[in-house]
Amino acid sequence: MSWEFLWGVLPIVRVALTIAADQHGYGFPVRTIVFLAATFLMNLVQAQDLDAGEGFLLFSTDLSVAIEGLELRREGKVFRFDLVDGLDTGLSYRLVPLPQGEYYFDTAVLRATAGQSIKVFLGDDLTRFTIEAGRINYMGHIVLYRYGLSRYSRNRTNRMSQALQWLSSEHPELPGRYSLHYSGSFPDPFADYVAALKAGAVP
Repeated sequence: MSWEFLWGVLPIVRVALTIAADQHGYGFPVRTIVFLAATFLMNLVQAQDLDAGEGFLLFSTDLSVAIEGLELRREGKVFRFDLVDGLDTGLSYRLVPLPQGEYYFDTAVLRATAGQSIKVFLGDDLTRFTIEAGRINYMGHIVLYRYGLSRYSRNRTNRMSQALQWLSSEHPELPGRYSLHYSGSFPDPFADYVAALKAGAVP
């Protein structure tokens, strides 16, 4: 059974278990435990080895509203709806394998309130990134805040040093196996400097 298959099935399993818990009258704590357990398994799947032609996408979010999912586009076409599932408010990190190529997040689907899901446009200019095979591709830090009833501020910054700290803490085996680089709109030599520093190439 491949990790790609598990990554496609786990979101469906999570939803099914949550619905089953709800139908059997279990309260909010049980549904929350089911949701968090399945999310934990999905994060384990995310961190597996790369296949040929794949690279890791690494990014972080700072949200005032929870996101159910992000619509990922490649070459202008929808690539996946379930790539990133369940981003809570506050700071979150995601590490997922993708085939090499050019991508961007088109829309964010906010967690449903009063039975309605809301889509917020992110777009090509804000979130475009490149995946290089055999590397950890850091695309940046996405900030999405709601102000007023239906207005949203969007921003993208480069916080690679914090991302490297998270990666070294949560997946310490990866930085030594795959090189990290910034896949945003401008070069960032920080990751190369850190690698040179570890190798003793910087006096």
